[in-house]
Amino acid sequence: MTWEFIRITGLVALAFLTVSVALGVAGPALHRPTSRLASVSMHMTAAVGGTVLVIAHILFAIADSWITVPAMAAVVPGASPWEPLWVAVGTIAFDLMLVMVVTSAMRQQAPALWKRAHVLAYPVWALVWVHTLAIGSDAGTPLMIGIAAASAALVAAAFVLRRMRPLPRPVPTKELEYAR
Repeated sequence: MTWEFIRITGLVALAFLTVSVALGVAGPALHRPTSRLASVSMHMTAAVGGTVLVIAHILFAIADSWITVPAMAAVVPGASPWEPLWVAVGTIAFDLMLVMVVTSAMRQQAPALWKRAHVLAYPVWALVWVHTLAIGSDAGTPLMIGIAAASAALVAAAFVLRRMRPLPRPVPTKELEYAR
C-alpha cells in the first residue's frame, strides 16, 4: 500500500507544482486589477500544496519496506542505495525547494533575496518532472508519459502566453510625472 501513497503523493505534487509554475509564469500576463489577488492566491496555494505533498512523498518513500531510501537521502543527493541517480534528482529538487521555502518566509524582510531565489522554481519543476519520468515501476507507462507530457505542455503554454502578452507597464504616479 505504501507504493500507492508514494506514487499518488508524487504525481499530485507534480500537478500542484505544475499549476504553481504555470500561474507564476503566465499569471502576470493575465492580471487585471481585480484578478491579480486570485491568481497570486492560487499560485501560492498550489506551491504550498505541492511542497506538503513532496514532504509526504519523501516520508512514504522512507517508510516503504520494499525500497531502501534512508532518511538522509531526503537532503543528501546520492545517499540512497535504491535508484541512486533518480532519487538524487528528486533530492536536489527538494533541497532547492527548501531554499525557496526559507526565502519565501523571509520575503518581507529580504525581498531581493526572495526574488533571486524564486527563479529556482524553474529548475525545481524540471527536476521533479525528470524524477517523475525516470523512477518507479510504472515510469515508462503511457499514463505516466501522458501525465508528464500534459505537465510540460501546460508550463510551455504559460511561457508562450507570457511571451505573447508582455507585462503591462506600471502607471506613473504624480510624483514621477512631476520629476520628468
